[in-house]
Amino acid sequence: MNNGHEKLPGKSQEKVKKIIEDVAAKSKAFLSHSKEVISEQAESLKSKADEYGVSEMPDNVRTYVRRHPLQSIGIAIGFGFFIGYLLKSSKRSDS
Repeated sequence: MNNGHEKLPGKSQEKVKKIIEDVAAKSKAFLSHSKEVISEQAESLKSKADEYGVSEMPDNVRTYVRRHPLQSIGIAIGFGFFIGYLLKSSKRSDS
């Protein structure tokens, strides 16, 4: 792979190489730290979800839809119109 720095004079080429190595090392450290932070946040969210019973919500929704299919369709249609109205009104205010 040609990075373009091979055509530079000796000292400049060394400086570019050093900069690339520094950026790569800092990127690796940043990604490692980010992975740790995201992992911790995911664990925290999971424990909060378990605490509030959110993990059971998909089953509750599924049960409700099976017991009340027409009402569920009406809710979905109403929600769709509401979201469409919000999006349409936000486009008007942007103009």
